[in-house]
Amino acid sequence: MGRSTVGIGYAICIAELVLAPFIPSNTARGGGIVYPIVESVIASLGVSPQMGENALGGFLSIVASHANLLSSSLFITGMAGNPIVASKAVSIFGIEFGFSEWVLGASVPALLLIFMLPPIMHAYLRPQVDFVRLEQEIHRQNQELGPVTASEYKLCGTLFCCLVLWVGTPYFGIDATVVAYMAIIILILVNVLNWDDVVKNHKAWDTFFWLASFIVLAEQLSALGVTSWIGNSLSKSLQNASPLSSTLSLSVAYFFSMYLFSSISSHVVAF
Repeated sequence: MGRSTVGIGYAICIAELVLAPFIPSNTARGGGIVYPIVESVIASLGVSPQMGENALGGFLSIVASHANLLSSSLFITGMAGNPIVASKAVSIFGIEFGFSEWVLGASVPALLLIFMLPPIMHAYLRPQVDFVRLEQEIHRQNQELGPVTASEYKLCGTLFCCLVLWVGTPYFGIDATVVAYMAIIILILVNVLNWDDVVKNHKAWDTFFWLASFIVLAEQLSALGVTSWIGNSLSKSLQNASPLSSTLSLSVAYFFSMYLFSSISSHVVAF
């Protein structure tokens, strides 16, 4: 896979597919695990991740972004919004989705799009890779890393425990957010992190503040009846429409309404 840019794109997609069933947060999976790896590959090649500045950086970035969304839709545990959709399906239509039913229903469109993603973006952006330089840079970085440290073993052990608790949420009854807080506390207690590391992570605090705020706003939209009014209006306008026309219209409405929300989960809660 590492011998072509399309192969690197497929490697990113496979990484997302492997992790998606076990990490019920597309933000944590994409932003915390997969994209740092993508950034490392981009840095190793000495290019920019910005779309307009370098075709390769833009190619890897956009493949990682779309692979994250597609893998999230493939598994019911792929993101926090999926169980909300499943619960609404039960309460409104009486349709119950288990893990296997969800994967079976989503597999054809999701896997087809994942298969098409790297070659389409490669044909559009036409990125070029110096694979000799990439191999030399990877070899140099491996030598600089040295042996695995005790802190890294502690971090891996903590992450493994998080994965077990996330996967076993229905059995252990521990919320995914609580698991994340437990992980931070453990990492501080075993001296992998200190409180200054937590305080200085400005991106995490920004996400924490804005995501929480927008989820509350989305819930209030539902509580005040705004989303019910939108739903009733759409229902009346589509009352005599064909199933295909209704599906297309609802898809368009859902797509453009996403611009009003900062996260997929808050969008699902509202609509």
